[in-house]
Amino acid sequence: MNGPERDGNYPDRGTDCQKHVMAKLIAALDEATLAGWTRLEAAEAIMRVAIALDSGERRRSPED
Repeated sequence: MNGPERDGNYPDRGTDCQKHVMAKLIAALDEATLAGWTRLEAAEAIMRVAIALDSGERRRSPED
């Protein structure tokens, strides 16, 4: 995965990160379908894991 397009905080930093993470998530979806999961099952799992990770990083419950 590539890092930020430039040093420091800049307006599109979050968008740049999403672009690079998306490529990895699409690869994970492809791998999950090869393993027998549907893309929808895998996408939902990724979404739920992302919410849990975000909540953990922010030190709050995923239900908040």
